[in-house]
Amino acid sequence: MKKMIFGLLFSLFGLVGPLAAQGVDPNPVRLPYKLTRFQGSMIPVFTGWHAQPVKGFPGTQAVTLYPRNSQDAGFAVSIILAPPGSQIRNNFPAEGKRYIQMSLSRMQKLGQPRTIHHSHGSQVLIVDQDVRNQGMALTVRTIYAMKQNHGMILMAFYNQEGFRKYGQALDILLARISVQGKVVPGVPRPVPDKRGKISPKLVGRWVYEYITNARGTYGISSSTRTTITISANETYTWHSVTIMSTGHEIVDQERGTVEQQGNQLVFTPSKGKSWKNAFRPVNGGIWFGRNLYTRE
Repeated sequence: MKKMIFGLLFSLFGLVGPLAAQGVDPNPVRLPYKLTRFQGSMIPVFTGWHAQPVKGFPGTQAVTLYPRNSQDAGFAVSIILAPPGSQIRNNFPAEGKRYIQMSLSRMQKLGQPRTIHHSHGSQVLIVDQDVRNQGMALTVRTIYAMKQNHGMILMAFYNQEGFRKYGQALDILLARISVQGKVVPGVPRPVPDKRGKISPKLVGRWVYEYITNARGTYGISSSTRTTITISANETYTWHSVTIMSTGHEIVDQERGTVEQQGNQLVFTPSKGKSWKNAFRPVNGGIWFGRNLYTRE
């Protein structure tokens, strides 16, 4: 089974070297991953998976991920990033859909494509197509989305068992892939990671709380609770809740990657520009800038 699926990928692409929730195992084995830096992009590569460059999508950076230890994986996903100015990005997603249909032209299609999710607000389109190739029935799920002004296509080939085990990979990829500079088209290669590793002292959940007292006749007081969760895999989540004396509540949050540079942390959200903050560990907490956070 595994050889058949990846033989199919070789013939199609010339390999050189909660959107996926339905049908996924309700108690799946968690997929650990390491954020891997390519030329201008950051892509999660799951532990025990191969990352193979792909060709066939002009002007893009493309790589295929698939489990390497399973004898019957039944799952593979190609990631295509189309930078501004590329043919696919200039007419996205229509041009991307055209290339996908060309790549599927060698297979027998079973029925019509099914649009299972289409959101204009978040610019996400998901299309399923059942196919048969060399006597094997597969589903091809294609996700079209915008990622920091780049067109992104996730194209997964799977059978029912493969999707049950590994379908969660699509959600992780959709959330964690990020653009880290200028995406270089062509055959992507991992870039040596020269970043400083996150100190174990920084890993954990950190909390900062403060209260602003009302002043004047019409003053409004507020209380704010901010949490920063830093993980050993160099990702973070930031969450802030402010409750006003008027009863209004303001919630803000972001997630992305974090890099340690000496006594500074550089936070790169999945959407938006990087920002940095100095840190200084003390007994019972850490100073981030001018604010003292305590471990929760």
